[in-house]
Amino acid sequence: MRSTVATDAMRSNPDFVPVVHGKTATNVPLGIFKGRSSVIDRSQVGESRVRAVGGDPWLSPDALDVILAGASRARAEQMEKERKPVKKGRDLVSNGRFTKSIRLLERHLRSCPEDRGTWQVIGEALYQVGRVEEDCRCVSVGRNEHLRTKLH
Repeated sequence: MRSTVATDAMRSNPDFVPVVHGKTATNVPLGIFKGRSSVIDRSQVGESRVRAVGGDPWLSPDALDVILAGASRARAEQMEKERKPVKKGRDLVSNGRFTKSIRLLERHLRSCPEDRGTWQVIGEALYQVGRVEEDCRCVSVGRNEHLRTKLH
């Protein structure tokens, strides 16, 4: 089973983790994970969630387990992908390389607009180069989930 993203449409919704199982591509809601982790909260995988996860009310328990395992791996990959650019961006800001940090983080936000840490770090870098209005916008977006989903 591959846990890669199947389509741009699947990638665009920050409230789901895209999973591919065989020829089936599905979005798994983030609500089934424990907090901001890749651990599945089995109490959140009720009957209504099964339909949301598998898209098929007749999904077998074994198939659901495979999809959930793939979702857990995909969520871990997603979280790791989100962490790396933010850490690099923070390091660049700490070393006074604000413009390079801004470019790196802008690229990252194109693929992960829901990454609130990136919004915060890019806001700091923008402030340091005197782009205060953009800084305020980024910090605001980083703090407000509904703004992140509207912008991208």
